[in-house]
Amino acid sequence: MEIKKSTLCGHESSRPASNIDLPSTSRDNPRGQSSRPQQMKAAHDVTSPHQRVGSNEKSRLVQKYSDSLKRRKYNEANLIKQQLSRLIEGQFKTTANELKTYAVKLRNAKKYPESILFCHIASDFYAKQQIPDDAARGVKNCAWQLMKTNESMMDNDVTNKPIVQDYVTPLIAGMRHQIHTLPQVDDKIRCVCEAECLHCIEYSLGLIGSHQLEEETIREAISLLKRKFGDDAAKYRVYGVLLINLGFVCGKTSRDKAAVKYYTEAIEAFIKCEDLTEEQLKPHMDTTQNNLQIKHDVTGVALKKIFEPKIGSNEKSQLVQKYSDSLKRGKYDEAHLTKQQLLRLIEVQVKTTANELETYAVKLRNAKKYPESILFCHIASDFYAKQRSPDDAARGVKSCAWQLRKTNESMMDSDVTNKPIVSDHVIPLIAHMRHQIQTLPQVDDKIRCLCEARCLHYIEYSLGLIGSHQLREEPIREGISLLKRKFGDDADTYEVFRVLLYNLGDVCGKTSRDKEALKYFTEAIEQVGFAHWLNFFNFLSYIKQKQFVHTDSQTIGSDGGTLSAGGCQVKIPKDACDEEVRIVITSHYGYGNSTNLLENRLNGFHGRLTPMLKCEPEGFKFKKPIEITLPTCYRNVTEPPVSVRVCQKTNESDWEILTECLMDQMTQSFTFQTEHFSYYEVICAFGKFIGLWKERAIILVLAPAEEDFVSEIVACVFICDNIESANNVKDYNILYKNISILSYFT
Repeated sequence: MEIKKSTLCGHESSRPASNIDLPSTSRDNPRGQSSRPQQMKAAHDVTSPHQRVGSNEKSRLVQKYSDSLKRRKYNEANLIKQQLSRLIEGQFKTTANELKTYAVKLRNAKKYPESILFCHIASDFYAKQQIPDDAARGVKNCAWQLMKTNESMMDNDVTNKPIVQDYVTPLIAGMRHQIHTLPQVDDKIRCVCEAECLHCIEYSLGLIGSHQLEEETIREAISLLKRKFGDDAAKYRVYGVLLINLGFVCGKTSRDKAAVKYYTEAIEAFIKCEDLTEEQLKPHMDTTQNNLQIKHDVTGVALKKIFEPKIGSNEKSQLVQKYSDSLKRGKYDEAHLTKQQLLRLIEVQVKTTANELETYAVKLRNAKKYPESILFCHIASDFYAKQRSPDDAARGVKSCAWQLRKTNESMMDSDVTNKPIVSDHVIPLIAHMRHQIQTLPQVDDKIRCLCEARCLHYIEYSLGLIGSHQLREEPIREGISLLKRKFGDDADTYEVFRVLLYNLGDVCGKTSRDKEALKYFTEAIEQVGFAHWLNFFNFLSYIKQKQFVHTDSQTIGSDGGTLSAGGCQVKIPKDACDEEVRIVITSHYGYGNSTNLLENRLNGFHGRLTPMLKCEPEGFKFKKPIEITLPTCYRNVTEPPVSVRVCQKTNESDWEILTECLMDQMTQSFTFQTEHFSYYEVICAFGKFIGLWKERAIILVLAPAEEDFVSEIVACVFICDNIESANNVKDYNILYKNISILSYFT
C-alpha cells in the first residue's frame, strides 16, 4: 500500500506535496500538471522571447547552454546564461512573465535545458522589478517552475538526476538567496517566499531520494516560519504542506510514530490556515487522514493509539449506538441527551483533543457512518469552544459546522430519505454552532463575523440540499447583511460574501425571479474577478437556459408615447389611438427551446440581422403609422436595401414582407413604419447575410495579479470588431486568441 500526498490544490501523489501557487490538479492528473487551458496551446499564442532572440548569435548561445548542461559543464552554462541575459536586456523588449511563460512552453515540449535557461533569466528580470514585493513573488514563482521542471525531468528519464541534484536545485537555492537580499520587501512576504523556495528545494531533493537533506530543508523552513510568525505560522498553507512532507520523510525512513505526529500536526495547521478555502482544505485533510489509516494498517498501532481505545469501553459504545438509533427514529431530543452523556464521559475519562475528535468524525463520514460522524463532530465543537485561544475556538467551531455541512451533502447523495435528519437535526446543530461563536468571549470582531457568516452559509447550503429554497434565502440575506454591517464596502473582499451573493442568485433563479438572479450573479462575478472558487460555468449554464428577453409596457392614449426594450423602440404618435390601450413590447435575443421559430429563422436561407420584437395586443391597428426601431450588431449596410418581415398571427410559421429600409449609419439600427402590431425582425438573403458578419476577436486573458498562478482560470473575454483592435489589449497575460463571427445565432 502506498502513502499518498496531497498537493495544495488537492491532487493525490505518492510524492511529497508540491508548491503553493499550483494550477488546479485532479485525481485524473496524478503528476500535478496544469489544468488551466492547455499551456502548450496558450504558449503558442504568446510571442516567445526565443522568437525575439532569433538571430544566429542568440540561437547559438541557447544551443551552447544546452550542450553545456548535457555535458555537466555547469559553470560554463552559467556564463552563457549571463551572456544571453545581457543580449536580451540590451536588444529586446520583453517581460519577466513572457520569459517565464516561454520556459513553461519549453518544459511542456520536454526541452528541459532551454526551459531551465529561460526560467533562470526570468528570475533575474523579476528581481529588477520596481515593486519589491512583486519582485520577491516573481522570483519565488520561477523557483516553483524549476521544481516542476525537476519533476518532469525525473519522470521522463531518471538519468537526469545529476542535473537536478547538481544544477537546478542549487539554482532554486540561489533564487531563495535573491529573495533574501532584495531590498524593501515586506518582512512577512519575504519570509513566506523564502519558505516556499525551501519547499521547492526539499521537494526536488525528495525526487532524487535525498531524504536526509530533504528533512533538513523542511525543518529549516518550518523554523523560519515559526521564528517570524510564532503560533500564526499555521495561517500560511506552506506550513501545513511542510508538515505533511516531514511526515512523508519520516514514513520513508521507517519512523512511523513521528510520521503520525506530523500528519496530525498538519491537520491542525490546515484547520487554522487562512489562505485556503474549505473546498481546497478538504483534499489535504482527506489525504492526510488516508496516510494515518495506512500507518495503522502497516504498524497495527499508530492510528489505533489515536482513536479506538478512547471510545472502546462498553458504556461508550452503548451510548454511541443509542445516539445512532435515536437519530434514525427521529428522536432528536433523546439523541441530544445521549450526546451530553458521552461528552461528559470523554471529558472525564479520556485524554483527547478537539482536532482528534473532528478527525475521527471525518473518518466516520468517509465510512458512511453518518449518525456517529454527526455525534463526534458535535462533541468536537464543544471541545473547540473551550480552547484557551478565543480566535482558535471560533475557527474550530466553524470548522465543525463545515464538517456537518459536508456530512449533509454526503447523506443526501447517499439516500434522500436522510432528509428529515438533515432538516430537523443537523441544520439546527449548525445554527447552534453559530450561536456558540456569537457568545464566545474575547474573539476578534472580524474573525467572529467571518465565522458567523460561514455558518450561515453552511445553513443555507444545507437547506438547498433538501430543496428548501425559500427558507434558504433568509440565512443568505442575514449573512450578507452581517458582513456589510461589519466591513461596509470592503465586504466584497471576503470570499464568503461573494459565495452568498452567488447563492442568492441561485435561489432567485430557482424561485422564478430571473431578473434578480441575473442581478446577483452579475454582482458576484464583478466582485470575484479571477478568484478561483467561483463555479463560473454554472452561471453560464444558467444563462444558456434563458432567452435574452426584455419587456416594456405602458398604457398609451391619444397623447401617444414611446416604449423601449432591449435596444428596440416603438414610437406611437399623437392621435394614433382613440382610447387608452395597454401596450406591451418584448424583444427576444434568443429563442430558447422554440424549435419552430428556429426553423423559421433559417427557412428560405434568410439571415436575421436584429432581435425579434413582439408587440401586443397582437393585431391592434392604429389610426396613424407608428415607428419601430430595431438595433443590429452587423456591419453598416448602404445598398441594396434589406427586407423587413412581419409574422402574422395565422400561425407561427407565416412571415410576410412588410417594407424595405436601410440601416441608420449613426445609430446602427433599422427604422420602419407600420399601422398594426405583430412580430417584427429584419432579415436579408443568406448570401448577403454572410457578407455582413462582423469579425469577433476573442482574447482569453488573465488580469495582472500579485500571484502569476491560480488554481483555476476564469478568463476575461475581450470582444472586438476585428483583429486590429484586438491588438490594443495591453497589460494582460494573453492565453488564447481567435477570430470568430458575432451574430444572433449564438
